[in-house]
Amino acid sequence: MAELAAFHCLGVLIIDKFENLSFTKRKTLEKILDFFNSLIIVIGIPLIFIGTDDALKVLQGRFLEMRENQEQGDILWPKLSKDGTWESFLKEIWKYQWTNEGCSLTEELSETLFEESLGSVGIAVKLYALAQLELIAAGTGNITSNLVRKIAAEDQFQSLRPMLEASKSGDAKQIAKYKDFAF
Repeated sequence: MAELAAFHCLGVLIIDKFENLSFTKRKTLEKILDFFNSLIIVIGIPLIFIGTDDALKVLQGRFLEMRENQEQGDILWPKLSKDGTWESFLKEIWKYQWTNEGCSLTEELSETLFEESLGSVGIAVKLYALAQLELIAAGTGNITSNLVRKIAAEDQFQSLRPMLEASKSGDAKQIAKYKDFAF
């Protein structure tokens, strides 16, 4: 693997869905984590683990892996709050518009995106991208609050809808059903 990584000039190895290891038996998990540790040392490139809070729990159980990965630092993306962080985030992504007609970020749009994403960076980016795709397909138009709400209610968001509704409700029993969803 080290030779292949060098041959292909691999600069980083990204491992997604790392939270799935939380369901692994302890003995198997130890072997997998030992493998990742060896991979970091032998290949000499950083590993980036992507996952929910359960992924962090898997890594926190092993100090050595955390220490090795700390050399590159952690990036944890919790829900953003309406303390100015949300607006700063939206201003940055709003620069990336690919529609025929650019539109300004309004307070109403900011509020709608926050309501529909609950401050989740990943969901907000997806809503923003899907809104633009719809406008590109139509050939015209601007991103509006109604468009964002329409997209959030459509099929591509149906799998997220129960989790978002549980979070909006504040009901601990409903939220507990989705332990791998970062609220």
